[in-house]
Amino acid sequence: MARWQLRKRRGISPGQPGAQDISQQIQALTSAVRAVQAADPLMRPEEWALAGFPPGYPLAPQLLDKPRPDGLADPRLFQYPVTINLPGVTDRVVPWETLKKAAESPVFRNCIEIRKTAISTLDWTVGPSPRFIDRESKSTSTAKHDIEQSIRDEFASEIKRGLDFWDMPDRKNGHDFASWISLLIEEGLTWDAMAIFPHKTYGGDLLGLWIVDGSTIKPLLDETGGRPAPPAPAFQQILYGFPRGEFTADSVDVNGKLVVPGALDSTQLIYERWVKRSFSPYGFGPTEQALLDGLLWNKRFQWMLSEYTEGATPASWLLNKGQTDWTPKQLVEYEKFLNDRMAGQTAERMRNHLLPVGIEPAADKAIPERYRPDYDLFILKLVLAHFDVDISEYGFTEQGGLGSSGYHEGKADLQYRKATLPTARKLEALLNRIGANQLGLPPQLEFRFLGLENEDEAAQDEIADRRVRGGRATLNEDRVSRGEPRYTFPEADKPMLETQRGVVFLEGSSELVPAGVLLEPASEHPNVQGDDVTMGNTPAPKPKMASDMGKAVAEIAAYGRWERKDNYSRPFVFEYITADMAYELNFNPQAPVQFAKASDAGPKDGTSPDGKETLSWSPYSVPGL
Repeated sequence: MARWQLRKRRGISPGQPGAQDISQQIQALTSAVRAVQAADPLMRPEEWALAGFPPGYPLAPQLLDKPRPDGLADPRLFQYPVTINLPGVTDRVVPWETLKKAAESPVFRNCIEIRKTAISTLDWTVGPSPRFIDRESKSTSTAKHDIEQSIRDEFASEIKRGLDFWDMPDRKNGHDFASWISLLIEEGLTWDAMAIFPHKTYGGDLLGLWIVDGSTIKPLLDETGGRPAPPAPAFQQILYGFPRGEFTADSVDVNGKLVVPGALDSTQLIYERWVKRSFSPYGFGPTEQALLDGLLWNKRFQWMLSEYTEGATPASWLLNKGQTDWTPKQLVEYEKFLNDRMAGQTAERMRNHLLPVGIEPAADKAIPERYRPDYDLFILKLVLAHFDVDISEYGFTEQGGLGSSGYHEGKADLQYRKATLPTARKLEALLNRIGANQLGLPPQLEFRFLGLENEDEAAQDEIADRRVRGGRATLNEDRVSRGEPRYTFPEADKPMLETQRGVVFLEGSSELVPAGVLLEPASEHPNVQGDDVTMGNTPAPKPKMASDMGKAVAEIAAYGRWERKDNYSRPFVFEYITADMAYELNFNPQAPVQFAKASDAGPKDGTSPDGKETLSWSPYSVPGL
């Protein structure tokens, strides 16, 4: 384009000078600034000025932003730097390049990979939303099972569409879900700036989700210090020091419709932070948090490495206390002769050697703290703590730790609660927002990870289980409270007790035996001999009192908790349950158990040196069978 054409586009004719009179524009801007300076202050109580030693009247505000009709302005979210939206103006303290290099250091990198693996290996699904089902069940008094089934029937095609999309979120770049979510977690852990660009067709259909380098995205601010609403730009991508593109925020209402009609979908960008602070539009990720402790570790590691590569201090010295007349040349010649004689010669070094008169050996006093593993482990723990990674996950064992399986299981549970579960929940919220805003999935469906046990739900299940086993609730009452369909058999509506001999229904139990006597099911083929009920040739045990029943039930519950750990590192010792009872209760035949009490009758199946009975789970070896 010719220069005169460019000047014409700028409003300058070829005959005019290159400068344009902008005095009117400046005057308009300054008058607008003056218009927003004045503010109508709120009422000041007289006591603020008239009381003894008063607080005094506050100054009337001088507004920075345009006032509302009431004469005051909205608050700014924080005091941002002037012209913060310009390239190069930022409130960041740590440059992006520093975080990038830190994330590639060995300790940081291992922590990031551990956190990525914990999430990317989880199974996932798209299905009915438990929160939606719970709300609908409470508002309509409909069983949760029925609501879930109706959702599956109505939105079967939408569920399949969601599953197909998340199987390969970024087809253009070949990222399946595991690699895509790993890349997203990498952005979050490195600089806490997860930028996702919805790649769409010209018709508005979502093709994929591109994960953009978060360090290239500059969040823009409006006059309040908040995120600009569409159609104003909310982000710019800074490449080679200059803005190369700008995007709007993915602002939509609850129905998935754009807040501002006519906003361009192709300009949207999803920008997420995990650590949100009121005084900065940027996040504060684990890499940035761990910089100081990581610097200490790197310095110590470099110092130890330099001992091998740059160290100049020998392991021992030879002190010359008598040969003071040696010249420097003679000293060098003797050093060379001795080192050549000893270097690499193990047998030669083991022999006795005479030194010249006045030469005495002297060993170097090493600093004790130089190679202390506990100090190195302490520094390593400082870095790992910022990433919520336990030292055992990193591959080290605790110095002086308990060393038992229970101790390591407790550490694993702590790691799960601190890192894996919170991260998975945050990602679920982000992916569900994307599913609603970009995929157009209905609110009845949601993305969720599988295998994440909710501690609250586990505690509630334990309470409900105790109520049913203790006769305070029936099976159907428990199922109705959880929104599940009722059982059709009549026993599900009867309160019962779970004992060491089986299930006992409370209804009519007082008519069978006196109070305080443990109820037991009748034998399949009883042979009545006097007052004893027998099976075959082995008499059944006498009924136990109710006080023993509670201890036996508690022991069964303790055994269940021990068996669920599934490690069998030690045998479980029964004190109230005998071998006969264990066989009848169908305990796991692979579990190593011992019985402190003898069986009800018949020979013992085996006795350990300490007198405790060890059960062989073959039905032919159980006493009495």
